[in-house]
Amino acid sequence: MKEIIQQLEMNVCMEDMPLMKDFVFSVAEKVGMSERRLQQIRLAVEEAVDNIVHYSGATTLSLTATHQLRRLRITITDNGTPFNPLEMPPPELNLPGAQRKIGGLGIHFIRQMSDDVSYRREDEKNILTITKIV
Repeated sequence: MKEIIQQLEMNVCMEDMPLMKDFVFSVAEKVGMSERRLQQIRLAVEEAVDNIVHYSGATTLSLTATHQLRRLRITITDNGTPFNPLEMPPPELNLPGAQRKIGGLGIHFIRQMSDDVSYRREDEKNILTITKIV
């Protein structure tokens, strides 16, 4: 059975980013996550929230953490413009920085730092779930 261990409603602004970081640290501590895995999921969640703040036009943003079968899932929900980050192609990391297209590195980090990432659009909201094995 999935257990909701914590929820956070935050303003869609950079000033509330410390709240998001505290949220991730708190839930990771509750489930006994290692420091390395904690930093990985923190980076993934931070990148996702940063993209929402800067690009989505959202006015609401919430995070919900659940724990089930040694998996910590952080679900990020916003009411911004529909955007599925998983449809973005991976960045061309083999090209020199000056030749790469701008953007996409944050989404790349989300994929790399997570054990699983899923997206759905429901009730006019973007719902991104980042999973990390504890």
